[in-house]
Amino acid sequence: MTSLTKRVSMAAASAVVLSLTALPSLAADLDLPPPPPPMPELRQTVSDWTGIYVGAQVGVACLEANYIPPSGSDPNMAGCAGMGGVYGGYNYQLGSSFVVGLEGDYSAAFDGHLFFAPGPEDTNYFINSIASVRGRLGWLANDNTMLFVSGGAGWMDTTFDGLVGPLADFTEDSQVLFGWLIGGGLETKVSDNFSVRAEYTYGQFEDGSYDLTGAGCAAACEVPMNVDDYHSFRLGAAYHFNFGGGYSTASATKW
Repeated sequence: MTSLTKRVSMAAASAVVLSLTALPSLAADLDLPPPPPPMPELRQTVSDWTGIYVGAQVGVACLEANYIPPSGSDPNMAGCAGMGGVYGGYNYQLGSSFVVGLEGDYSAAFDGHLFFAPGPEDTNYFINSIASVRGRLGWLANDNTMLFVSGGAGWMDTTFDGLVGPLADFTEDSQVLFGWLIGGGLETKVSDNFSVRAEYTYGQFEDGSYDLTGAGCAAACEVPMNVDDYHSFRLGAAYHFNFGGGYSTASATKW
């Protein structure tokens, strides 16, 4: 029995060794595919504000003004007018929290008639349009919301008219007044490429001088206009050409 047991043990060991040496050849013959790589982690990328944008805006503009008539008290020509126009500019993001940029805008009045002063002259004052070029500085409250301030130069096209002289001839003159503007607002992204914003602007413009010389006023008739505070509130929507967004396996990009 001892000899038989040894023979059986040797046979079993030989079978095990033979099986182990045959496994690599068997795996090669089957040509098994390698295990799949681990799935990458999908992370939402952070959009970059850097780039060009264009938009449209509507709002209201208010102006305080008064002129010195030939006689009587100074009529207050204050009033407000609805405005609509376009704007565009360029943003550049600094790190993860700040954005700097340059913006230009132009708005025309729907009805720029600010005030009618009854009396011998029946005078009227109008805002026709306003344009500005302003620098912007923004702070990113979160990935989609920016608080910003702005400041720069502005040009306001105005018209003064009235009945001039003993014949009450209607005469008008237009002047473009130069000034400065400061303001601020909030802008938020509603999709990868679109944003909406609300903005308030305050400004001061130079005084105007309107030449109403005509048949009713043979001598030079210069009407001085004292222009004081300018206020505007506007709502806008813009398309941003360089916004990112979506999902990516890469690291989050800078704002």
